[in-house]
Formats: sequence, C-alpha cells, structure tokens
Amino acid sequence: MSKLKLLGLLPAYYGGGAEKVMLMYFNKNQNELLSFKLFVSNASGPLKYKFNQNNIEFRHKRFLYSIPKLLEEIKKNKINVLFSTFPNISVIIILLKLLRLHKCAIIVRQPNELEKSLSGSLKLSFLKFLYTKIIHKSDLIIVTSRYMKKEVYALNKKIKNIHLIRNPVNVKEIRTRVSPAATNKNIIRLIFVGRLVYQKGIDIVLNVIGNVIGLELIILGDGKERRNLKRIVKEKCLGNKVSFLGFVDNPNNLIAGADYFILPSRWEGLPNSVLESLALGTPVIAFNRINGLKDYKNKLEKNSIIFCLNEKDLEKKLNKLKKRSDYNKPKLRKNLLKEFSNPMQYQVKLNTAILKLNEK
Repeated sequence: MSKLKLLGLLPAYYGGGAEKVMLMYFNKNQNELLSFKLFVSNASGPLKYKFNQNNIEFRHKRFLYSIPKLLEEIKKNKINVLFSTFPNISVIIILLKLLRLHKCAIIVRQPNELEKSLSGSLKLSFLKFLYTKIIHKSDLIIVTSRYMKKEVYALNKKIKNIHLIRNPVNVKEIRTRVSPAATNKNIIRLIFVGRLVYQKGIDIVLNVIGNVIGLELIILGDGKERRNLKRIVKEKCLGNKVSFLGFVDNPNNLIAGADYFILPSRWEGLPNSVLESLALGTPVIAFNRINGLKDYKNKLEKNSIIFCLNEKDLEKKLNKLKKRSDYNKPKLRKNLLKEFSNPMQYQVKLNTAILKLNEK
C-alpha cells in the first residue's frame, strides 16, 4: 500500500505558536502509512535551523507569490494531502481546489478564535467572510478548545469533520538544562514572551503597572508594536519598571526564574507560551477571555493561572501578588501541567485523524 503524501504549508520559520505546533508535528514524524514534507514560502525566521529537515523552501515575501511553485511541487511529488494552520493560506488552497488546480485533501488547523482574530480591518473582515463561507470544503478541521469548536460550527453549519486536538508540550525538553535566572532583588518580576502585536495586549499591562509598587516587567520578543510600546513606557515614565530584551533564543532560564508569566492577550487559541511557562513551574496571569485556557483549567495544578476580568481587576490582582521566596538562588519549580500531550502523542492523534480520511 503506497503512503499518503502530506505537505504542510508555512509562510516562514517565525517563532509564533502556530509555527511551533506545525514544526513539532512534522519534526521526526514517522508513520508507515504517511510521508511528510514542509513547504515554506519564505525560508527565514528564528526557527529555521532548529527544525529544518530537507524542507521545500523559497524566498517569497508573501505566500501568494509562491502559488505557482506550490502547484508545481504538488504535481511533482504527487501530494495527497495539504495541511495549513493560517486562515489566509487555508482560504488560498481551498480556492485552488475549487478551481480544480489540485485534487488534494485539505486539513485546516485553526490557531485562534475566528471572530476576534479576523476583525479590525476591511482586509481581515473579507478574509473572515471567505473563510466562513468555504471552510466546510476542507476535509478535516483541527481546533484547540471546546469554545473554538462551537464557534466554527456556529459560523458554518455545513462542517462535518472537526477534531479537538490540544497543542503539544515537550515538557522533558523544556525542563532540560534549565538554570532559573536570579533576580537578586525583592521585587516581583513578571515576564512576557511573544510577538509584540496588538493581539497580545502588552499596552494593557503598561496602563496599570505604574500603579503597582514593587513590580517589574521583562518583555521578550519583537514585532510591529515595539516602537509604540516603548513610546508608552517613555510617556508613563516606566523605564525603571519595564525592560525590552528582544528575541531571546532560549528564554527558559528567564521564565523559570520569574515570579509570574503574564499574557494579557485580547484573544488566543491555546497559547503555547503559557503551556511552556507552566511546564517550567511558573504560574500565569491572564484574562479570562482566553477561552482555550479556561478550557484547560482542569488539567492544571491548583492556582496555576490567575484569571483577570478586566484592566481594573488586573491592577487589583497585581497588587496582591507574592514574591517567590528563593529569588536569590531560584530552583526549578515543579511542572504545573497535570495532563498534556507530548509531541509524539500529538503526532499519533493527528496521524490517526488524517488516515481516517483515506478510509472514506
């Protein structure tokens, strides 16, 4: 029996959660009935050399420009299944199939809640319109929370094949060779790791942090909001409380040494940064509008996540935080995840769902 040939589609090797999940799935995935390849339209980004395994790579600035090469690779490699995790790419490959430019089965992994993530501009609203109108033409949809599953069904009642498969966490690798960074001062250290974009809500924390005594915020990551966030820090005279460290190749020592990880996002799917922080034993502060985390709550140790209702509630809870006692010589705290899937278990779950497509 010939193998089912699966081609994953990525815009680049960026360090976001969606890219990480896709790369973890394709990295060293072995199945006697499946073969795996990644098509990367712009072979750049911090994860390029960590996960690059003879992938099909190009240097196109936009995925749209790589469509001729994609169709060529589908034909040349006799691809049976396309796998996308970004709505814009998902829409493109569904439209290409409707135009009969390929015959591949289509798997869509949805990284965020649709209503919130695809709004705010005419371009995003149009993408949401297309996505919700044609998503039922895909053969398998992967979501990461019960809320997302209900949302997709509500937006398109023609959908038939949807699976809830939560993101993998490589706890063993995350906790290997970690040396928690000491703060050497008796103030509470919050840490954020991620893209500096509107979605992540760092501006919300900056609005309240000036009203909280004995607290500092370390920001790891980069993005188009960096300049605006630095402006806010300057205007509010927060330079002694907020530090921008940019992209850090291995942030685990800093996360493990911090008192709390903070994720003030306006929307998310199931954020990998939170799962990784919990794996390092660092409790999390987040808004309760992140439905994927509320869904995950029963899989965590008690008090692992402090949920805030709004900006005012965030300020109130920041003022009540307690400093870890071992800040001078911090130890790696216990893993706060009671239940999770490692990358291999995630591969098996997803492989099983994909192979069922071949049975139909």
